[in-house]
Amino acid sequence: MSHVTFRLYIFIDFWNFQLSINKIDKTQKIDWAILPRVLIQEVSPLLFVEADSIIFQNMNIYVSYNPESSQDRGLIGWAQNVLNTFPGTQVTLIERKPVQSHPKCPECYTVIEKCSHCGKDMRGTQEKGVDTLIATDMIRLAWQDTYDVGILISALIRILYPSSNF
Repeated sequence: MSHVTFRLYIFIDFWNFQLSINKIDKTQKIDWAILPRVLIQEVSPLLFVEADSIIFQNMNIYVSYNPESSQDRGLIGWAQNVLNTFPGTQVTLIERKPVQSHPKCPECYTVIEKCSHCGKDMRGTQEKGVDTLIATDMIRLAWQDTYDVGILISALIRILYPSSNF
C-alpha cells in the first residue's frame, strides 16, 4: 500500500489576516513559528491523511507598508529580521502608494483636503498589487509543480485554537 504525501504551500495576506485578528482580540498574538504546524493539523482531516503525510514547503507572507510611517518602518524591520528568519518563510514587502485625490463628502461631494480636527492631509495610502501578486504566485508555483496543496489566508474566520497563541 502506497503512502500518499502532499506538499503544502501557505500564502498569507498579512494585513487582512492581522486586522481580522485585531477585530476579534487586539491582544492575540500570532506565533508565526508554529503557524505552519497548526495549519497542517487543521488541513490533514480535509485531505483524509495523517498530519505526517503533509510536507511543509513554504510560507509566503505579503506585507504592504507605508514608507512615510515610522510604525511601518518598525514593521519592515520585524518582517525582514524576525519573520523572514523562520524556516520556510519568505516575506514579500509591497510599498503602499499615496492616494492621488482627496476624499469627498458622500452627501455633497465637497473635496476634503485637511482634517477639521488636526489639520493633516486627508489623503491616505492605498495598497496596490498584493492580491494580484498572491494570485500570480499561487498560479506560477502551481504551474512549476512546487506544491500539491495551497492554503490562502486572507482573513480569520474562526480562531483555530482559542486557548493557545497560534
